[in-house]
Amino acid sequence: MKPLIGREIKGAAPCSSRAALLNLLNQGFGQEAAGIKMPESPPGMRKIRFHEFIEFTDDLVTQVDNKGRFLYVNQSAEKIFGLTPADCLGLAAFDFIHPDDRERTIQSFNGWLSAKQQSVSIENRQVNKDGTIFHMHWRSVIHYDRQGEISYINGIARDITELRDAEKELQRLKGGLERLVEERTKTLDAIVSRLEQEIVEHQNTSKLLRQRDRDLRFHAESLEESNAAMRALLKRRDLDKAEFIEDVRANLRNMVFPYLLKLQKTNLTENQKCYVQRLESSLPAITGNCSGLLSVFSRFTPTELQVANLIRQGQTSKEIASLLEVSTRTVETHRNNIRKKIGIQNKKESLRSALLSSL
Repeated sequence: MKPLIGREIKGAAPCSSRAALLNLLNQGFGQEAAGIKMPESPPGMRKIRFHEFIEFTDDLVTQVDNKGRFLYVNQSAEKIFGLTPADCLGLAAFDFIHPDDRERTIQSFNGWLSAKQQSVSIENRQVNKDGTIFHMHWRSVIHYDRQGEISYINGIARDITELRDAEKELQRLKGGLERLVEERTKTLDAIVSRLEQEIVEHQNTSKLLRQRDRDLRFHAESLEESNAAMRALLKRRDLDKAEFIEDVRANLRNMVFPYLLKLQKTNLTENQKCYVQRLESSLPAITGNCSGLLSVFSRFTPTELQVANLIRQGQTSKEIASLLEVSTRTVETHRNNIRKKIGIQNKKESLRSALLSSL
């Protein structure tokens, strides 16, 4: 089988006018319409109607010879090819096919010719003279001679550019929607993951808080037990202190006061009488505020305790020195030491007032 390009139409004379081309095309389509019963009309009227249909349809109507050259194109050629119908005659139809579609189209035609197919269809892109691209869907009828060689091809092509552009836009929108869905899905997955993490953290925090609550209750119970033990110890200490004070008072009543009474009845010097009087006046203070004396005993020396007791009774430093048979300077030293030990050193507070409030 010879290729489409390079074949001649046998028995067909070159067309010298557009009317002759239309007659030839009319004959071709008339053969295709054989067997279809049409309403009876005058031959001239049928021809006019057919010509009007062919010329003014929006579809591209073509006829090519066995070499693929245009024998006829209708008015739609001006839109698709950018040339007038007359300028298209004799041009190779395959030259207007998009370079990326040309080889595929030629292979399809050669396959159809090898199989002696008559009615075929194909979609390809046509390139206008100014570079505009049109997507065209072709329906073609291949005519063969008696020897089975190609004679001519009639074709009708519909512009489906808007359809393909709409499909492309739909694909673009679909792709954008898929990307948006993917992004939203990733965002939702991230949110879910973060929420799950927060839930785990919340559970861990709750667990930790419950453990701390148990620890606090345990420590509170331990502290309560310690406080109870401390209260018991303090109570025991107060009882022991009270018992001690009572023992001191009992010993003073039973062992000291009787001897003081006997001592007063003896022949005493004036100083001795003064000592006995001071001792007798000091004993009630001891029995009345024994707890205060206990704290003082722990801070004062015996001599300082004597000096402090005499100061509380209102004795001057000179009188104390005479009673203790020491110098006034020594008494002043004891007074300074006492002030230091009860925390009033370098203060204007009266030492006697401080001792009265302390003992």
